[in-house]
Amino acid sequence: MSERNGDRDAVLHALDLAMMQEYDEAKRLLEPLDDAVAGRLFLLVCELEQREQARSRAVAVTRHEIGNALSIAQANLEGMADRVVDATPQRLEAVLRSLRSVGALLDELRRVPARNDIHDVGGEEVALAEIIDANIAAIAGLASTKGVRVLFDRASQGGSHRGDANQVHRMVRKAVIDAVRYAPPHGSVEIAVHHGDNQLAVAIRDASSGGVGALQRMMKIRLPLVAD
Repeated sequence: MSERNGDRDAVLHALDLAMMQEYDEAKRLLEPLDDAVAGRLFLLVCELEQREQARSRAVAVTRHEIGNALSIAQANLEGMADRVVDATPQRLEAVLRSLRSVGALLDELRRVPARNDIHDVGGEEVALAEIIDANIAAIAGLASTKGVRVLFDRASQGGSHRGDANQVHRMVRKAVIDAVRYAPPHGSVEIAVHHGDNQLAVAIRDASSGGVGALQRMMKIRLPLVAD
């Protein structure tokens, strides 16, 4: 029975990791399991990994093509501005074609899921509490198997924030995963936000029969955010 429970815990942990794009670690847990469900999940994780790699390649290729088109337009415009070349209708048409292709490529890029794109800090509203809640829910399977409680002080987040939501999500995800991994069995992870300096504070405490467990480790991560 204990072996079956161990396999079940490994599958739950692998699912959590796959949801957070930790594909190699998920495959490492699933591959040795002699179970039909684990085998199917292993194949699914492999497919998800391949799709993510294809998505990343598509973004990289499109960005490269945009860069080439802009370089052509820039070279022609600089040459004409410096009077190195004449502003002939043919050269102006080449610039126009390059800019049109950039527009088409940008439309194509917008259709690609932008999970790994980096945005300027201050650009978009970041629902910090929702990001933290989502990552706590995603790691719930692993936390449950270790008996670790993950607590979030929602009141600590302060006011609204702007920044790079995708990057913040990745940073919070890594911090929560690491904290649960490092936490001792039946310990706790306490998450708070220091609004003044936009730091994510993650405290790892050991098990306690009552009151607050002893602090084992404190992690502080500065998030790329600005206050509204």
